[in-house]
Amino acid sequence: EKGCTDTEQITITEPELALTAAINTKTDVNCKGDATGSATASATGGTGTYSYSWNTSPAQTSAIANNLIAGTYIVTVTDEKGCTDTEQITITEPELALTAAINTKTDVNCKGDATGSATASATGGTGTYSYSWNTSPVQTSATANNLIAGTYIVTVTDEKGCTDTEQITITEPELALTAAINTKTDVNCKGDATGSATASATGGTGTYSYSWNTSPAQTSAIANNLIAGTYIVTVTDEKGCTDTEQITITEPELALT
Repeated sequence: EKGCTDTEQITITEPELALTAAINTKTDVNCKGDATGSATASATGGTGTYSYSWNTSPAQTSAIANNLIAGTYIVTVTDEKGCTDTEQITITEPELALTAAINTKTDVNCKGDATGSATASATGGTGTYSYSWNTSPVQTSATANNLIAGTYIVTVTDEKGCTDTEQITITEPELALTAAINTKTDVNCKGDATGSATASATGGTGTYSYSWNTSPAQTSAIANNLIAGTYIVTVTDEKGCTDTEQITITEPELALT
């Protein structure tokens, strides 16, 4: 009522620096579809120690989030006073998965040979590719050569260590080409050229051609007009495989006198 007054003051403080979240490092996914990404967060400002929460499923609560698939992630940092800040990071992956393929193959022409081959290629992944075939010894180029009949696996690896495999079966004829002499006719009269021999073949591939070591060469299954002696027939199939057989044409020891 008399108009007397008095005053007092108070100072309200705040943290010197605002709480600020940051992403220090990240590791992208090397192989499409994997969960190998990671990110590391930190914080400055605010008050006291910090806690972290990532929007992963389930939530990860350390500064480092691991086992991440490709995507965008948000970390929430909280200080001792309950102040929060967020930061986000995008984890990437290769656009296309690494995929191995067999482009071409060459089967074995002649049973038991090692003339097969196969050529691999790759798409997707990252960078250049390396190849490894399960041959003995291991072949490490895109093309594997000198293959016997069998099933082969190629492993393709890209620059990030991602791998993919593909397999191929190299075939061969079911039966080896085999020449045989079916019949022969010996010379009846010493010195004559009346002998003959008939060859045949089994196995191999397709039709057969014949060549006798006569002079001139006879090229049918039957060789005629043979004098006494030993003859060799070479049989060739459609793939160029060959086999030989021999026969001896005899004659009387002495001429008729």
